[in-house]
Amino acid sequence: MPNNYTDRLQSSICLPGLLSSDIAITKMLYVRTQVKERLDRSEIVPDAMFVYKCSDACPYMFHFEGCGRPYELSKCPMCKADIGATSYNNPIIRIPPQLQMPIEAGFQFIADYIKTYDEKDRFGYHNITDAKESNVGEKSEHLNRSISFRFMHMLTHATLLILHELELFTNSTLPNREYFQNHFEKDYVLIGQQCGDIDNCHKVIELEKLIEERLIFAHINSVPTEINEYKRSFAEYTQKQ
Repeated sequence: MPNNYTDRLQSSICLPGLLSSDIAITKMLYVRTQVKERLDRSEIVPDAMFVYKCSDACPYMFHFEGCGRPYELSKCPMCKADIGATSYNNPIIRIPPQLQMPIEAGFQFIADYIKTYDEKDRFGYHNITDAKESNVGEKSEHLNRSISFRFMHMLTHATLLILHELELFTNSTLPNREYFQNHFEKDYVLIGQQCGDIDNCHKVIELEKLIEERLIFAHINSVPTEINEYKRSFAEYTQKQ
């Protein structure tokens, strides 16, 4: 057992079921979802098939509602630069320049940005959000169904809640026990809602089978081999003494 669960958790364990804490990625996923839906409804006019990025130096992305043409001015929440348009269909001109990207190029940038982000290890509980913000549709980019994310999210928060109950988080900078309990209870409610969907129920079964086959069975089957390897190593050690 670790001497300090908090240090071990925050410095060397990658937790499943957590969304990115990167503001840019959160907005990118929102932009992509909204633009796809509006394309399906044919709401974007042909000369406005663009998404926008704050600048080369800032990855914050945005789009315009309505027909898709620029029409309003706002502030980038990341770098505080002006973004948008000075008037209808007149994008702001500034240094560094705001970038206008064809929709497909913008979507590719989003995919590449997320791929690069996911290649870096992020240990511990790295994204603190209120349980009230959890919703049926949220999921990690690499997952197929939101219920798969919700299952792992609940499993992680149940584990952290148990560690709190056992008082194994000492001098912890992690959220308190109530925080993890609220997340667990909200996950339980959301999974109940999602299990009304037959396809989602099927995905939960597939996920449980995958955990059983790839994690539990694999571990059980490896135990005899690990024991034999330990015996062999111990025998070699005693022979050298």
